Amino acid sequence: MRAEDRTDIQRIPDRIVFKQTVGALLMSVGAVQIMKEYYGLPDLILLFAVVLSIFLYGLFIKNGDHHKPYNSYFQLSVVPIIAVGTYCYFVLKFGFFDLSAIAVHLQLGLDAPDVVHSYFLEAFNIALGVALFIAGNAVLVRNNSKYRGFERIVSLFFFAALTFWIVSNSNLLAQDNDVRLADLYREPTPLSSDSAPLKNFIHVYLESTEGTYFDESQFGDTMAPLKPLVSRGLNATNMVQIHNTGWSSAGMTAANCGVPLSPIGLVAFNNFDWLDEFLPSAVCLGDILNKKGYLLSFILGANARFSGVDHLYTKHGFDDVLDLDHFKRSYRDDPMALARSKQDWGLQDDIVFDAALEVLRAQNAMAAPFGLVIETIGGHAPDGFLSPRCFNQTDIMAIEINVLRAVKCSNWLLAQFLAAAERDGLLENTIVVVQSDHLSMKNSIYSQLTSRKRRNLFFLFGEGIEARSHTNKVSPVDVYPTLLEAVGVRLPDSRAGLGVSMLSKRKSWIDIHGEALFNAMIRSDRELNARLWTRSDAKSVADAPAMGVS
Repeated sequence: MRAEDRTDIQRIPDRIVFKQTVGALLMSVGAVQIMKEYYGLPDLILLFAVVLSIFLYGLFIKNGDHHKPYNSYFQLSVVPIIAVGTYCYFVLKFGFFDLSAIAVHLQLGLDAPDVVHSYFLEAFNIALGVALFIAGNAVLVRNNSKYRGFERIVSLFFFAALTFWIVSNSNLLAQDNDVRLADLYREPTPLSSDSAPLKNFIHVYLESTEGTYFDESQFGDTMAPLKPLVSRGLNATNMVQIHNTGWSSAGMTAANCGVPLSPIGLVAFNNFDWLDEFLPSAVCLGDILNKKGYLLSFILGANARFSGVDHLYTKHGFDDVLDLDHFKRSYRDDPMALARSKQDWGLQDDIVFDAALEVLRAQNAMAAPFGLVIETIGGHAPDGFLSPRCFNQTDIMAIEINVLRAVKCSNWLLAQFLAAAERDGLLENTIVVVQSDHLSMKNSIYSQLTSRKRRNLFFLFGEGIEARSHTNKVSPVDVYPTLLEAVGVRLPDSRAGLGVSMLSKRKSWIDIHGEALFNAMIRSDRELNARLWTRSDAKSVADAPAMGVS
C-alpha cells in the first residue's frame, strides 16, 4: 500500500465510518418503512431497521475500505427503488399495478381535487421510505467501494428482471392463427327497424358491486335487495373482467362502445385533437341512439371530468351529463343539505337516485324515446360510502363491515328507486340494465374476494326479456350489443365493437378464444387502438353533435 493511502486511512476513518453508519441507518429505516406500509405492519417493526443497520455495518462498513469518497457516482439503484415504491403504493391502494390505468388517468384527466389530494396524502408514507432509502444509499455508494460494487450487481439484476417483466406482460408475440383484435372488431351497422317502437332504457352502474358478493357464506345478505330484480330477466353469471376495463371510465367505455379503454397511442398522441375527444372514431351506444331520436342523460354524484368520463358521454351522443357541478348549482340555496351528503368523491347515492327519479319523470313526459344512465359511488374501495338515508335501516346498519354495509345500502337505494319508478308507471316500455362498473379494488375484505372466482354483476329485465341465467363466459364489451338489441336495434350477427349480444345464441369472443388469449390480444393491440383514437372525417353510423355538461 502506498504511503499516501495509509495516511488517508489514518486521517479520515472516523468521519467516513460515521457517514457510512448514517447511510446504513437511513437505508434501513427507508426499506422497513416501505415494508411496514405495504404489509400493514405495526410501527414497532421499525425497530427492525436498527437490526438491519447493524447487519449492514458488519457486512460493508466494519470490513470495508475507508478511502476518500467518490464525489460523482450515479446511483443505479435509484430507478429500482422508485419503481418498487411506486409498485408498492398502487398494490397497497388498489390491489394491483396497472400501467394502462395509470396512463389513461394521466392522459384523460385527474380533475377531482379532493380525491387526488387524499391519494397524495396516502402516498406520503411510502414516498418517505423511498426518500430515506435513496439518501442512505447515496451516502454509502460515495463512501464505501465494497457496497458500491454490491449496489451495481443488485441494480443490474433488477434491470434484467424489469426488462423480462415488461416483455412478458406486453404479449408482443401472442396471436391465435394471426387473429388480431382489429379482426374481431365490428363497427355497428344497424339493420332497418321493424314496425315495433324502440324501447327506453335505464342503465345503472353500481360502483365496485361485483357479482362475487352473492356468496352469502362470505358476504351475508349484501345483495338481498337485488335478488327480486335479478330473477325478473337475463342474469349473466359468468362476466369476467378483461384487460383495460378495471376502473370506472374503462368499464363504462366497454359497455358503451364495445372496446376496452387502452391508453392513447403514439399515432393519436401526435394529433393534439385528442385533447378534446374520447375515442373519436369509435361508434358508441349514444352515437347510434341519438341518431334514432333518443334523449340521453347521464347522472352521477362525482366530477364527470375525472378520467374523461364527461367526454365519453358528451362526445358520443348524450344530451346531458349531470354531475357534481350540477348539484352544486341545484343546492345553491341549501348548502347544508349538500354538505351533509358530501364525501371525497362527490355526493352520496341517495341524492343521486332522487335526482335520477326527477330526470326520469321529465323524460317520460317527452314524446321521444329516452335513455338514463346512472353511476353510484357507495361501493367504492376501501370502505365504501354509506348514504344517510340508510342510517335508520336496521338490517343494513347491523352489518359490521363498512364496505358491505355501504354496498347493501346502494343496492337498497336502487331497489327503492326502481320501485318508485314502477309505481308511477315510469318503467313502461323500458329496459332496466344493472351492472358493476368493474371488480372491486382493494378494500377491507379484498382477501375474501380474491380467494374466489370473481365475476362482474350484470342483469337486465323488461318487456320481451326472458328470465334466465346466461352462463357462457362474457365480458363488459358484450354489454354494448346486448343493450342495443334489448331496446330493439337489430344488428347483423348480433355483434357490435368487440361484443356479441347475450340475447343471441352466439358465443362471445372471450368464450371462443379463451380469457388468457383475449387479454393477450388486448395488451398487444396497436392497430385498433390507433384507429379508434385517430380522428376520422365522419362516423359511418352517427355523427351527433356533442352537448355540454350540465
